[in-house]
Parts: sequence; structure tokens; C-alpha cells
Amino acid sequence: MKSLILIDRRMQEYKRKKELVVHTVPIMQPPRPPSGAPPATLFPPDRRVIDIPVCCAVHGGQLAVQRYVRSGAYSFEYVGGVIVESIQQHQYKSENVVALPVEFRHVREQCPCCGMWTPLGRVGAVRCTCGKDVCFGKTTVTASGAYFRCFCPAEGWVEIVSGGGFGIIPSR
Repeated sequence: MKSLILIDRRMQEYKRKKELVVHTVPIMQPPRPPSGAPPATLFPPDRRVIDIPVCCAVHGGQLAVQRYVRSGAYSFEYVGGVIVESIQQHQYKSENVVALPVEFRHVREQCPCCGMWTPLGRVGAVRCTCGKDVCFGKTTVTASGAYFRCFCPAEGWVEIVSGGGFGIIPSR
């Protein structure tokens, strides 16, 4: 599985020079494995739905999930994104966080908040230095690459790296 990560050198340099003070708006936090460790629980083979948390770059980090459904023994199909309202957040508990199955592959996704699609030739979301997976809503794609701007306010060139990931099994 390929995931994306943001190189943040320019923003760190800017903060050092300007002593930038960042004011953040409280947002719903996506569930994470305890203490940032990868989840020990593997995705159960009898479950069909897995949600991947993502925050919107345009709408101040609004929490959403990208939903995938198992479509065969070794494949998943992207079915769309869902905005997570505070009343629905009870479905996304930290004990429901699971490691993505080996056969899981991200595809181009559309942010349900701002409507932006993952650019052609890329998959999934950007893993920002703030620790969140963020949509491409404020990204500029040029011939030399993709320049990403987060809601946090980190920014920089996107680099494709390999790495694991996690998802959430929605509960009742």
C-alpha cells in the first residue's frame, strides 16, 4: 500500500523566522491506535466495511471517512465518502481501529466535504506532519509535483512513500 507524506521543511523554517502563533479551532479527532502505535487488531475476514478517516483541508479539518466495501476474497471497492457529524462519532471508537488488510489498496477518493478528488496519478489522502490524513482540497498540482496546504497550517511538496495504515470498523 502506498500512502502519502508531506515534506514540511519550508513551514518549519518559516515558523522559526516569524515565530508564527497558530490558533486552532477545535475539531473532531479521528480515532487513532493507542499512543500512535499500529493497531494490533487485524481486519476481521468476516467484516465487509472499513472506513478510512480523513480530514478536509478546505473546511478546517472537518472529519470524514472514506468507505470501502469488501468485493471479493482479496479486494475492496471504494463506495464514497461520508461526513462524520458529532452525533455519528460514537460509531468510531478507538477499539474499532484495525490494521488495513494486506490486500487493501487506496484508489482516487473524493472528499465529501469540499468535493475535491485525489489528483490523477495519486491515491488516497495526504498524511500531513500534524499526524492526520488530509484531502487534496488545497493542493496545487504542477509539472514538478503536488504542493499541499493543510488546515493546520503546514504546507510543502508531497512525496509518495510506502507504509502501513489503519481503518475503522463502524459499530452500532
